[in-house]
Amino acid sequence: MTEERGLVPHDTTLPSAAVQEELNRVNAICDTAIAVAQMMESQMMESFWKIRQELGGDRARFQMLVRAHTRIESERAWLMAETWVSARKNRHLRTLASQKPSEALQLVSQFVEGGIADELEMLSENDHETAQLLALPPRKRTAKVREMIAAAKAAEQGHNPADLERIRAAEAERDAAVEELDKERQLKLGAKTPEREALNALRDAEKRLAQAREALKPVLAGASHDVRDEVLRVGDLAMTTIERLHSEVYDAHDNATRIEPVK
Repeated sequence: MTEERGLVPHDTTLPSAAVQEELNRVNAICDTAIAVAQMMESQMMESFWKIRQELGGDRARFQMLVRAHTRIESERAWLMAETWVSARKNRHLRTLASQKPSEALQLVSQFVEGGIADELEMLSENDHETAQLLALPPRKRTAKVREMIAAAKAAEQGHNPADLERIRAAEAERDAAVEELDKERQLKLGAKTPEREALNALRDAEKRLAQAREALKPVLAGASHDVRDEVLRVGDLAMTTIERLHSEVYDAHDNATRIEPVK
Protein backbone atom coordinates (compact mmCIF):
# COMPACT_ATOMS: atom_id res chain seq x y z
CA MET A 1 0.00 0.00 0.00
CA THR A 2 1.42 3.40 -0.92
CA GLU A 3 1.59 6.20 1.60
CA GLU A 4 -0.69 9.15 0.98
CA ARG A 5 1.25 12.37 0.62
CA GLY A 6 -0.11 15.82 1.28
CA LEU A 7 1.09 19.18 2.52
CA VAL A 8 3.71 18.59 5.23
CA PRO A 9 5.11 21.00 7.83
CA HIS A 10 8.43 22.60 7.02
CA ASP A 11 11.37 20.70 8.56
CA THR A 12 14.55 22.77 8.73
CA THR A 13 16.68 19.76 9.73
CA LEU A 14 18.76 18.59 6.79
CA PRO A 15 19.04 14.80 6.31
CA SER A 16 22.31 13.13 7.18
CA ALA A 17 24.69 12.07 4.42
CA ALA A 18 23.62 8.43 4.87
CA VAL A 19 19.92 9.30 4.63
CA GLN A 20 20.50 11.53 1.61
CA GLU A 21 22.42 8.73 -0.10
CA GLU A 22 19.50 6.33 0.38
CA LEU A 23 17.02 8.95 -0.83
CA ASN A 24 19.13 9.42 -3.97
CA ARG A 25 19.21 5.64 -4.41
CA VAL A 26 15.40 5.46 -4.17
CA ASN A 27 15.09 8.15 -6.83
CA ALA A 28 17.53 6.30 -9.07
CA ILE A 29 15.56 3.07 -8.67
CA CYS A 30 12.31 4.87 -9.53
CA ASP A 31 13.89 6.46 -12.62
CA THR A 32 15.18 3.08 -13.74
CA ALA A 33 11.79 1.41 -13.21
CA ILE A 34 10.06 4.10 -15.26
CA ALA A 35 12.61 3.80 -18.06
CA VAL A 36 12.29 0.00 -18.15
CA ALA A 37 8.47 0.18 -18.15
CA GLN A 38 8.52 2.65 -21.05
CA MET A 39 10.94 0.48 -23.01
CA MET A 40 8.77 -2.60 -22.47
CA GLU A 41 5.60 -0.78 -23.53
CA SER A 42 7.37 0.44 -26.67
CA GLN A 43 8.47 -3.14 -27.45
CA MET A 44 4.88 -4.37 -26.97
CA MET A 45 3.72 -1.78 -29.50
CA GLU A 46 6.16 -3.16 -32.03
CA SER A 47 5.12 -6.76 -31.31
CA PHE A 48 1.42 -5.97 -31.68
CA TRP A 49 2.21 -4.21 -34.96
CA LYS A 50 4.02 -7.31 -36.23
CA ILE A 51 1.08 -9.51 -35.21
CA ARG A 52 -1.30 -7.19 -37.02
CA GLN A 53 0.87 -7.33 -40.12
CA GLU A 54 0.93 -11.13 -40.04
CA LEU A 55 -2.88 -11.19 -39.80
CA GLY A 56 -3.26 -8.81 -42.73
CA GLY A 57 -4.90 -6.14 -40.58
CA ASP A 58 -7.77 -8.44 -39.54
CA ARG A 59 -8.92 -6.57 -36.44
CA ALA A 60 -11.45 -9.13 -35.23
CA ARG A 61 -8.94 -11.98 -35.38
CA PHE A 62 -6.22 -9.81 -33.86
CA GLN A 63 -8.37 -8.94 -30.85
CA MET A 64 -9.56 -12.53 -30.45
CA LEU A 65 -5.97 -13.77 -30.30
CA VAL A 66 -4.94 -11.02 -27.87
CA ARG A 67 -7.83 -11.88 -25.55
CA ALA A 68 -7.03 -15.59 -25.73
CA HIS A 69 -3.26 -15.45 -25.31
CA THR A 70 -2.31 -12.24 -23.46
CA ARG A 71 -3.29 -10.21 -20.44
CA ILE A 72 -3.59 -6.99 -22.44
CA GLU A 73 -7.03 -5.51 -23.13
CA SER A 74 -7.65 -6.17 -26.83
CA GLU A 75 -8.78 -2.64 -27.71
CA ARG A 76 -5.65 -1.19 -26.16
CA ALA A 77 -3.50 -3.73 -28.02
CA TRP A 78 -5.04 -2.64 -31.33
CA LEU A 79 -4.35 1.03 -30.53
CA MET A 80 -0.78 0.13 -29.59
CA ALA A 81 -0.35 -1.47 -33.01
CA GLU A 82 -1.94 1.61 -34.61
CA THR A 83 0.47 3.83 -32.69
CA TRP A 84 3.46 1.88 -34.00
CA VAL A 85 2.13 2.19 -37.56
CA SER A 86 2.19 5.97 -37.19
CA ALA A 87 5.54 5.93 -35.38
CA ARG A 88 7.15 4.09 -38.29
CA LYS A 89 6.16 6.90 -40.65
CA ASN A 90 7.43 9.87 -38.67
CA ARG A 91 10.63 10.26 -36.68
CA HIS A 92 9.05 12.58 -34.10
CA LEU A 93 6.23 10.16 -33.38
CA ARG A 94 8.78 7.33 -33.30
CA THR A 95 10.80 9.18 -30.65
CA LEU A 96 7.67 9.80 -28.59
CA ALA A 97 6.61 6.15 -28.90
CA SER A 98 10.07 5.01 -27.77
CA GLN A 99 10.53 7.47 -24.90
CA LYS A 100 6.95 8.14 -23.75
CA PRO A 101 4.80 5.35 -25.21
CA SER A 102 1.78 6.18 -23.04
CA GLU A 103 1.67 9.71 -24.44
CA ALA A 104 2.00 8.39 -27.99
CA LEU A 105 -0.81 5.92 -27.37
CA GLN A 106 -3.04 8.64 -25.97
CA LEU A 107 -2.36 10.86 -28.98
CA VAL A 108 -3.20 8.17 -31.50
CA SER A 109 -6.32 7.08 -29.60
CA GLN A 110 -7.59 10.67 -29.66
CA PHE A 111 -7.26 10.80 -33.44
CA VAL A 112 -8.79 7.35 -33.96
CA GLU A 113 -11.67 7.68 -31.51
CA GLY A 114 -12.31 11.26 -32.65
CA GLY A 115 -12.93 10.01 -36.17
CA ILE A 116 -9.99 11.83 -37.75
CA ALA A 117 -7.65 8.92 -38.42
CA ASP A 118 -7.09 10.34 -41.92
CA GLU A 119 -5.62 13.49 -40.38
CA LEU A 120 -3.34 11.31 -38.26
CA GLU A 121 -2.15 9.68 -41.48
CA MET A 122 -1.33 13.10 -42.95
CA LEU A 123 0.29 14.20 -39.70
CA SER A 124 2.46 11.08 -39.66
CA GLU A 125 3.93 12.09 -43.00
CA ASN A 126 4.58 15.73 -42.04
CA ASP A 127 7.64 16.18 -39.83
CA HIS A 128 7.09 19.89 -39.22
CA GLU A 129 3.45 19.67 -38.10
CA THR A 130 4.22 16.64 -35.95
CA ALA A 131 7.12 18.42 -34.26
CA GLN A 132 4.88 21.42 -33.50
CA LEU A 133 2.16 19.23 -32.00
CA LEU A 134 4.53 17.12 -29.90
CA ALA A 135 6.35 20.22 -28.63
CA LEU A 136 3.18 21.19 -26.75
CA PRO A 137 2.72 20.10 -23.13
CA PRO A 138 0.40 17.05 -22.89
CA ARG A 139 -2.64 19.07 -21.80
CA LYS A 140 -2.24 21.65 -24.59
CA ARG A 141 -1.59 18.82 -27.04
CA THR A 142 -4.92 17.26 -26.03
CA ALA A 143 -6.64 20.63 -26.49
CA LYS A 144 -5.09 20.99 -29.96
CA VAL A 145 -6.33 17.54 -31.02
CA ARG A 146 -9.78 18.48 -29.73
CA GLU A 147 -9.65 21.55 -31.95
CA MET A 148 -8.80 19.37 -34.94
CA ILE A 149 -11.69 17.02 -34.16
CA ALA A 150 -14.11 19.93 -33.74
CA ALA A 151 -12.93 21.52 -36.98
CA ALA A 152 -13.37 18.24 -38.87
CA LYS A 153 -16.89 17.77 -37.51
CA ALA A 154 -17.79 21.39 -38.24
CA ALA A 155 -16.57 21.03 -41.82
CA GLU A 156 -18.77 17.94 -42.24
CA GLN A 157 -21.78 19.88 -40.93
CA GLY A 158 -21.05 23.02 -42.92
CA HIS A 159 -20.36 25.29 -39.94
CA ASN A 160 -18.59 28.62 -40.35
CA PRO A 161 -14.84 28.34 -39.59
CA ALA A 162 -14.97 31.88 -38.13
CA ASP A 163 -17.19 30.63 -35.30
CA LEU A 164 -14.64 27.96 -34.44
CA GLU A 165 -11.87 30.55 -34.50
CA ARG A 166 -13.74 32.71 -31.97
CA ILE A 167 -14.16 29.71 -29.68
CA ARG A 168 -10.47 28.86 -29.98
CA ALA A 169 -9.52 32.47 -29.19
CA ALA A 170 -11.69 32.43 -26.06
CA GLU A 171 -10.13 29.15 -24.92
CA ALA A 172 -6.62 30.48 -25.55
CA GLU A 173 -7.43 33.59 -23.50
CA ARG A 174 -8.70 31.40 -20.66
CA ASP A 175 -5.55 29.22 -20.74
CA ALA A 176 -3.34 32.32 -20.69
CA ALA A 177 -5.21 33.65 -17.65
CA VAL A 178 -4.73 30.34 -15.82
CA GLU A 179 -1.00 30.37 -16.60
CA GLU A 180 -0.67 33.96 -15.38
CA LEU A 181 -2.46 33.04 -12.15
CA ASP A 182 -0.06 30.14 -11.67
CA LYS A 183 2.91 32.48 -12.10
CA GLU A 184 1.50 34.92 -9.54
CA ARG A 185 0.99 32.13 -7.02
CA GLN A 186 4.52 30.87 -7.67
CA LEU A 187 5.98 34.30 -6.91
CA LYS A 188 3.79 34.79 -3.86
CA LEU A 189 4.54 31.45 -2.22
CA GLY A 190 8.17 31.10 -3.28
CA ALA A 191 9.77 28.75 -5.79
CA LYS A 192 11.53 26.18 -3.60
CA THR A 193 9.77 26.09 -0.25
CA PRO A 194 8.39 22.73 0.96
CA GLU A 195 4.89 24.20 0.66
CA ARG A 196 5.48 25.22 -2.96
CA GLU A 197 6.96 21.85 -3.84
CA ALA A 198 4.00 20.05 -2.28
CA LEU A 199 1.56 22.28 -4.15
CA ASN A 200 3.43 21.68 -7.40
CA ALA A 201 3.18 17.92 -6.77
CA LEU A 202 -0.57 18.30 -6.22
CA ARG A 203 -0.95 20.36 -9.40
CA ASP A 204 1.05 17.78 -11.39
CA ALA A 205 -1.15 15.01 -10.01
CA GLU A 206 -4.29 16.89 -11.07
CA LYS A 207 -2.89 17.34 -14.58
CA ARG A 208 -2.03 13.65 -14.84
CA LEU A 209 -5.53 12.74 -13.63
CA ALA A 210 -7.04 14.99 -16.30
CA GLN A 211 -4.81 13.40 -18.96
CA ALA A 212 -5.80 9.91 -17.80
CA ARG A 213 -9.46 10.86 -18.04
CA GLU A 214 -8.98 12.12 -21.59
CA ALA A 215 -7.20 8.89 -22.52
CA LEU A 216 -9.97 6.74 -21.03
CA LYS A 217 -12.96 8.67 -22.36
CA PRO A 218 -12.76 7.46 -25.99
CA VAL A 219 -12.16 3.79 -25.09
CA LEU A 220 -14.66 3.27 -22.26
CA ALA A 221 -17.56 2.42 -24.56
CA GLY A 222 -15.66 -0.52 -26.06
CA ALA A 223 -13.95 -1.57 -22.84
CA SER A 224 -14.77 -4.78 -21.02
CA HIS A 225 -16.92 -4.86 -17.88
CA ASP A 226 -13.83 -5.67 -15.80
CA VAL A 227 -11.98 -2.65 -17.18
CA ARG A 228 -14.88 -0.30 -16.39
CA ASP A 229 -15.12 -1.76 -12.88
CA GLU A 230 -11.42 -1.13 -12.36
CA VAL A 231 -11.82 2.48 -13.54
CA LEU A 232 -14.57 2.92 -10.94
CA ARG A 233 -12.40 1.43 -8.20
CA VAL A 234 -9.46 3.67 -9.02
CA GLY A 235 -11.83 6.65 -9.27
CA ASP A 236 -13.22 5.86 -5.81
CA LEU A 237 -9.68 5.77 -4.42
CA ALA A 238 -8.90 9.13 -6.04
CA MET A 239 -12.08 10.65 -4.60
CA THR A 240 -11.23 9.32 -1.13
CA THR A 241 -7.77 10.89 -1.35
CA ILE A 242 -9.26 14.24 -2.46
CA GLU A 243 -11.84 14.16 0.34
CA ARG A 244 -9.11 13.47 2.91
CA LEU A 245 -7.04 16.32 1.49
CA HIS A 246 -10.00 18.70 1.76
CA SER A 247 -10.58 17.58 5.35
CA GLU A 248 -6.91 18.17 6.21
CA VAL A 249 -7.03 21.66 4.67
CA TYR A 250 -10.18 22.54 6.66
CA ASP A 251 -8.57 21.22 9.86
CA ALA A 252 -5.46 23.31 9.16
CA HIS A 253 -7.66 26.40 8.68
CA ASP A 254 -9.41 25.72 12.01
CA ASN A 255 -6.14 25.18 13.87
CA ALA A 256 -4.63 28.34 12.39
CA THR A 257 -7.69 30.34 13.47
CA ARG A 258 -7.46 29.02 17.04
CA ILE A 259 -3.79 29.91 17.49
CA GLU A 260 -3.95 33.21 15.62
CA PRO A 261 -3.05 36.03 18.05
CA VAL A 262 -5.81 38.49 18.96
CA LYS A 263 -5.15 41.93 17.48
